Amino acid sequence: MFSILVAASLKSFVVLALAWMASLLLRRSSAAKRHLVWVAAAIALLALPFLSESLPHLSIPAAVVFEPATFTAASAALHDAYYSDASPVPPRGAIWRFDWQRAIVLLWFAGAASGLLRLAIAYLSIRRIRRGAAVLDDRTQITELAHSLGIDRPVEVYLTEPGSMPMTAGPLSPAVFLPEDSRDWSGERRNLVLLHELAHVRRDDPALHLMGRIALTLYWWNPLAWLAWREFLKERERAADDLVLNSGARASDYASHLLDIARSMRTAALAGSAAIGMARKSQLEGRLMAILDAKTDRKNPRIGVWIAAALAVAIVTPIAAVHAQQQRTATQTTVAQTPGSAANLIKLGQGQLIARNFEQAIDYFQQARLADAQQSGLALMWEAIANDRSDRPDQAESLFKSAMAQQDPQSMDYARTEKIYAQFLRSHQRAEETMPLEASADAIQKANGQAMTTVDNVYHIGGEVTQPKLLTKVEPRYSEEARIAKLQGNVQLSVVIQTDGTAQNVIVTRPLGLGLDEQAIEALAQWRFTPAMKNGVPVAAYATIEVNFRLM
Repeated sequence: MFSILVAASLKSFVVLALAWMASLLLRRSSAAKRHLVWVAAAIALLALPFLSESLPHLSIPAAVVFEPATFTAASAALHDAYYSDASPVPPRGAIWRFDWQRAIVLLWFAGAASGLLRLAIAYLSIRRIRRGAAVLDDRTQITELAHSLGIDRPVEVYLTEPGSMPMTAGPLSPAVFLPEDSRDWSGERRNLVLLHELAHVRRDDPALHLMGRIALTLYWWNPLAWLAWREFLKERERAADDLVLNSGARASDYASHLLDIARSMRTAALAGSAAIGMARKSQLEGRLMAILDAKTDRKNPRIGVWIAAALAVAIVTPIAAVHAQQQRTATQTTVAQTPGSAANLIKLGQGQLIARNFEQAIDYFQQARLADAQQSGLALMWEAIANDRSDRPDQAESLFKSAMAQQDPQSMDYARTEKIYAQFLRSHQRAEETMPLEASADAIQKANGQAMTTVDNVYHIGGEVTQPKLLTKVEPRYSEEARIAKLQGNVQLSVVIQTDGTAQNVIVTRPLGLGLDEQAIEALAQWRFTPAMKNGVPVAAYATIEVNFRLM
């Protein structure tokens, strides 16, 4: 999710920058044409995540950033600290790490959910207003004005509380809302206001408003999106003004009525984000100048929205398909010839697997094989995974077998490859072949586990010693490597449940690898138990715990 959000961030800036350029090029054209640019931008922003995930990737070169050489050493030190017999499990505060990527995703989700909730409340408010409002009974005037703008469908006009701003709302069934005191307006003012609101209906602005608002809500963190929304609203109102003036209204009279309405009327607070109010004070000066400017282009194309949608999809398609591809440089070549570079190349390949750049991932794994013969079995396993992801099962199976042929049959690497190979076979409806692989892997894992150690004043469960009971459980997180490899299984841990309900003296008696052992220990540090009891007194006791890792 974080990678999708980052990609959408960068691409949305490109889309909005292109929209700004197009708007500047059309600055002497009509407001309706400029509004279509912002409509196209909103369509492009909504389509961007879906196209990015569904289109074939178009790779472009990008700089390579290598992880520091201290990474492996730091990981090894952390591993040793966890597995040392003399080291108890650290307290919860010492093991917790701030996940900034998850925090960013949650922050985006919270902002988007809040915006969508406010939008839903606004539309419910419009619905409530509509149900409680009286319908304007002068259908002849409304029908004539609608026909003069080319509107064939019936449009309802509702009367709301006195002093409220004239507005149009309803993406599927647009309606016009006038204040109750509009009955006392002059015929000229009522005609001009109705013409303006019906112009929004004719232009399908209520539906476009909802689409633009959703785009803004999803990209709320992007400052260009807020600037684009301001332009979207400004050009929409000017385009509606142009339709009113094209119908024969005098510019000076229309400007005077618009100014009076903006000064004396208010928009309903809850309905504001869902309705199209006739006048916003922040836009008034620019609108009045455009109304009174006789040289302004006032063309309003009818089929423009469909053209804008097609153009938006055409422009955003190559942008959505672009994915960064790490570029080979002299630095990378040098690293590939130095000890330990195979681990770096495997890391780079895993990154490309996440980005679904399978060919690039395979290339990195092949380089890792050449860089270090001792890592060739591990690199072959990852190359098999990459081929499986790119729908080449025959090559993947051959590579899995080659990986196991190069690995020590008693090693954890061999057991891990067997488990992943078994998962591969199961996914290709060959479950009957997995039993010997999984049995062999379990035996190797058990043989590679640490032996239990004796701790003073700790009891074995049984007889007078009751079993501890689990009170609270924190689910373990998948490591990125294990998630990419789709590794599943159980990590078996031998622990001492202390009298305070914490698990201490953790020993991994059956490891799984790819970071899952560490994740199991981290989760277990946050579990709490009722202690074992002997003759009604809490005592420390040995326990064997399995932490399950399953991909849903």
